[in-house]
Amino acid sequence: MNYRRLKNRMLLRLGTQGFSKNLLNFSVVQIFFIFATTLSDVFISVFLFKSGGQDFSLVAKYNLCKYFLEGTGFTLALYVSKWRNVLFSMKLGISFYICAYIVLLALQGDARYYYVLIALLVGFGSGCYWMGYHT
Repeated sequence: MNYRRLKNRMLLRLGTQGFSKNLLNFSVVQIFFIFATTLSDVFISVFLFKSGGQDFSLVAKYNLCKYFLEGTGFTLALYVSKWRNVLFSMKLGISFYICAYIVLLALQGDARYYYVLIALLVGFGSGCYWMGYHT
């Protein structure tokens, strides 16, 4: 069975036969982005748990900060998208994510002391990205 036939069969089974190629590509990119951010959120939580002496309160404080700052980042992205385009907001969000991972790798064992900075970068990244996605 060749690739084209398998692909057409899969699209027919999923009911996506009439969708455009751009929509299907966009959907695949979104699935991979969601998978990657979910996996990295689990990694960051486990990393903070292990480096913080296996303390759940550090992970809870990190997640509270992250989810609060996600809404703040969404609001920030609204103001940014007034002067720039929506795509810039999504790029800004991905840039915040990249900065968060660079900071996490640079701090390594001392990341437990800077969990607010990491939460700020991840929260702003998430807020900016999803504002661009929903607009």
